Amino acid sequence: AKGFLDNDQSFPVRVTLKSDSQFLDKIKAMLIVGKTATLRGTCTEVASDGSVILQAF
Repeated sequence: AKGFLDNDQSFPVRVTLKSDSQFLDKIKAMLIVGKTATLRGTCTEVASDGSVILQAF
C-alpha cells in the first residue's frame, strides 16, 4: 500500500504488513477499499524514489 506521512504529498510512504499481525486481514481490507488508516510501525528503509518503507504492526 502507498500513502503519505501526515497527508503531506512530499513524504510518500509505502507500507508492508508483518504476517504475524493479529489485525492483518482487517488492515488489508481497509487499504483495499481505500479507507484512511492510521498505522504504527517501523521505518525499515528509504526507497530509491525517496519514499519511506513502513513495516506496520
